[in-house]
Amino acid sequence: MGTDKVMYRSIEIERPTYTMSPGSKEITFNYFINADWTDYRALYNWCMNNAPVNKGANALDTGNVDGSGLLNVCDIDVTLLSPYKKPVVGFRFKNCWIKAFSDLQLSYSEADEIQHSFTCAYTHFVILDKSGLETQMNAPVA
Repeated sequence: MGTDKVMYRSIEIERPTYTMSPGSKEITFNYFINADWTDYRALYNWCMNNAPVNKGANALDTGNVDGSGLLNVCDIDVTLLSPYKKPVVGFRFKNCWIKAFSDLQLSYSEADEIQHSFTCAYTHFVILDKSGLETQMNAPVA
């Protein structure tokens, strides 16, 4: 939670700003690639489409002066489950874009499942209620 300092009766005190400021604003997802690789291809295409784009509904301006800093972004919903596979809490990461892909380890001599991970950057997140809606009591997240 963010704070700022104010003077109160000649004494400097800290008070909350009610703005959360997470440090890295990144989240990493680990998953198993499915048999036909559709999930990996979807992520790869999203990443390749994040080359400089024209302004559009899902474009985030990263501030480059020449206009080359526009990214295709989307929101990502993550639901944490209990050991009984019941939803416990949900998060919506806003304005996400893929920042990094992990290496792929492929071997024709092993038939193991292929693990992969990717890291997304985001501008802020909100907590979701049980119906998947953004809760009204969320503090703004910077």
